[in-house]
Formats: sequence, C-alpha cells, structure tokens
Amino acid sequence: MLSLTLHFRRAAITVCGATLIAACDTDRAVSPVSASKAGDLPTTVAAGVLPTPSPYLATETVDQNGALVGGAVLLVKDSTNTPIMLVADNGPLDVIKQAGALSFKLPSAGTFTVCEGNAPTGYGYAPNQPPCRQLTVKYGTTTHFTGFLLYPAPSVVFAVEDWSSKLIGPSTFTVAAQRSLVKITVTDNAQNDLLASKLGVFLVKLPKAGVYTVCETVAPVGFYKADPPCVTVDASSGGSVYAQTFFNPEAQILYP
Repeated sequence: MLSLTLHFRRAAITVCGATLIAACDTDRAVSPVSASKAGDLPTTVAAGVLPTPSPYLATETVDQNGALVGGAVLLVKDSTNTPIMLVADNGPLDVIKQAGALSFKLPSAGTFTVCEGNAPTGYGYAPNQPPCRQLTVKYGTTTHFTGFLLYPAPSVVFAVEDWSSKLIGPSTFTVAAQRSLVKITVTDNAQNDLLASKLGVFLVKLPKAGVYTVCETVAPVGFYKADPPCVTVDASSGGSVYAQTFFNPEAQILYP
C-alpha cells in the first residue's frame, strides 16, 4: 500500500460544521482523521476526503387537539418536482420510532417538497391547510417544519365571519344527509363541534361518506343569518372536506 509523506503546517479546516485538524509538520504520514460531528458521519474520514453528512427533515402529524396521530405517509419530491420517496410513519425510512413523529434522511442538500400522502385509517388531512411544504436544507442539519393536521373522517369544516372577515360566534347549524333522515345539530364551541376551542370555525364528524346540506339556523347575537343560509357539500370521498365560509351581516340598530 502506498504511503505519502507531506510537508505542511498544522491547520484547522471547518467543513459543514465539522472541524478537521490537519497535523501537517515535516515528515507527516497521511492517516485517517476522526470526525467531530455526530449524525451519519463515519467514525473516521480518509485524509483529503471531505465528509458529506446527509440532511434530515423532521415533522409531526397531529389531530385537531394537537395530539400525535400515527400511521400517515408523506410524499417527498426533489427540486424538479419528481417524487423520490414515500416516508411511512414508523416505516424503514423513519428514524424516530414514535407514532406521529417523523424524521427522515434526504439523499442530498437542496430544495425538496413534502406533501400529504395516505392519511391514517379514520382520518383525513385538514382541507384548510397547504397540502405541501417546500424546504431548503443544508448538509449536516435536521430541519424541522410545521406538521400536517389530521381531522377525523369523514367530516366537514366550515367557518362563520362578518363582512370584515373576522371570525364570529357562537352560532348554530344543522348538517343533514341528502336523501336520508340523518340530521346533526351543531353549536359553535359546544354540541358536536370538534374544534371546541376556536370560535367561528366548525369541525363536524359525519356518520358516513355522502352529500350533505349545511345550514345556519341561529346567527351570532347582533348579526343576521348568512344569505344564502345553506350550502351543499360533497363528502363522498370519505375524507375531511371544506364547505364554505358563511358571511353574516351585522344587524341594523333601530333608534326611536
């Protein structure tokens, strides 16, 4: 095996956050250099070969209450929008073995897009969130990004606002299945509203997939009912769907 003897001064070189010490006095024989950065760096790095630790992405999938939900699949695309991997929660590419928490290694640094894949059984991705996240990552780092929100499925989401686009409430609605006797009464932040902490936004679990009519029956105090007060929503896909935003005009005050 060929051995090289070089004549250099001692120097410190910082590469990708890792400091490599080159002990280069006279008659120094080239030997492996220990890597000082944790992660997927090798324990030793051959002289003259720079370490290129792959970056990682980390995120979560949570329900409307912020609780982790396991079983989701995420789709990863490269900078040309070409799918390169499917990451299943607790699957072989997920290095965090905790349901609902995902961390996975990318093939290189650069720009990637992570999109909703298959939702866990009994859930659908929230319809009022961006379905994809675009991220630029660097070598030797773990980039955490905003997680994906999951709602029980099938379900319908809708909101109530005034004409200045401010969420208002409480109000009451009925959600009725077409060609069926099923009718759900839901009151904002109360009966049958699964988003009980967010005034003006409703999340209603549906008994089954199908077409439903959502109607405002009681407007917030000081407001007229929306016009029109009803909308038809197609939840045949079995996921979580968005109905619409109901706009309520402020009631006129009559003075004597």
